[in-house]
Amino acid sequence: MKRLLIAICFLMLLVIPIISADDAGACDLDATLLSQDPYPAVPGEIVKLVFQIDGISDPDCGAISVTFVEDFPFTLSPESKLFQQIQSGAYIKNYADYWLIPYKVRVDKDALNGDSELRLIMQNSAHAATKLEDFDVNVQDLRTDFEVSVKEYNPQTRILTFQILNIGENDVEALTVDIPTQDTLEVKGSSRNIVGSLDSNDDTTFSFEGIPDDGDIALIITYTDEIGERRVLEKTTSFDSKLFTGRAGESTGMSVWFYITLIIVLIWAYRWYRKRRRKKHAEHGR
Repeated sequence: MKRLLIAICFLMLLVIPIISADDAGACDLDATLLSQDPYPAVPGEIVKLVFQIDGISDPDCGAISVTFVEDFPFTLSPESKLFQQIQSGAYIKNYADYWLIPYKVRVDKDALNGDSELRLIMQNSAHAATKLEDFDVNVQDLRTDFEVSVKEYNPQTRILTFQILNIGENDVEALTVDIPTQDTLEVKGSSRNIVGSLDSNDDTTFSFEGIPDDGDIALIITYTDEIGERRVLEKTTSFDSKLFTGRAGESTGMSVWFYITLIIVLIWAYRWYRKRRRKKHAEHGR
């Protein structure tokens, strides 16, 4: 009899841990990154992420919580919560039994191109269990930059020509340049110039009609990047009127009148010479 009791107790010691282990694993939570907008994410800007948490229909999980781990290069924007919680088992029959969690995440401006790791911590109160889930968020800097300078100015036509150089690593489309209202440049006609596409390390020119004063000229540059986002940059360039006057080969008002006067004098001298010559021939003929 004693041996039977010992055997029963021994079997119970073996079975209890197995039951406990099965019970601890009854709450099976799983997280999936459903969407990323924009894709790829852009350094210095917001990316919208949506995660799907599966397994919440199991009432054995108790309270389920998800914590967003802030780590370089990702931080949550103020309207998103680091910690969120729901009660398991709360779902409607014939409807999807998952939990969608949206986040607005700011990407650090110094983030490198490529996949960056983002982490969520999932916990359930029933078993005091913690599960870490890591996700790859693709980051790529699709922005570019420009150098703008005044290439030419013609005081007679009032045409001011700018040169723009794409100094970034990305090509752009639908490039436009606007001249805002300012004291140093009075634009005549349209204040917008549609430049078009401009590849990386390429340059082109665009012109406005206006009356510039010496000083800085402000420009607003708008372009479409490789994922279709419209981006805006503000640039300034300096204008110095002395650089565009008195140049070699440049015709001035004085030189034009000089040549006109010279031609008139030559015509008058030729006529005077012919008249004097005819008069001498007439005197000799007498």
